[in-house]
Amino acid sequence: YKYSNMKKAERTIVESKSDTRMIEDLKLQVAHLEQAIGQKQIKIDFLEKVIDIAEETYQVDIKKKLFIKPSDGFGNTGKKPNIPSTGFIKP
Repeated sequence: YKYSNMKKAERTIVESKSDTRMIEDLKLQVAHLEQAIGQKQIKIDFLEKVIDIAEETYQVDIKKKLFIKPSDGFGNTGKKPNIPSTGFIKP
């Protein structure tokens, strides 16, 4: 094209408005999700501090008690079942 009268071909990228709008909506959604994550992290930090203060105040290991595995209901409780020896329920 250096010695020619022809102009260089220009490429034009055309996005439909729906694609552009979708990208804008996704960016807005990402911003909202990042804000929600930040708020949840602040709440987690606050609750951890409350637990730390309660542990110091009451000398109780709250975090350790929170992570004890709950019973599945099938374990031995140490109590004998209340079943009559004859097999009949007394009135």
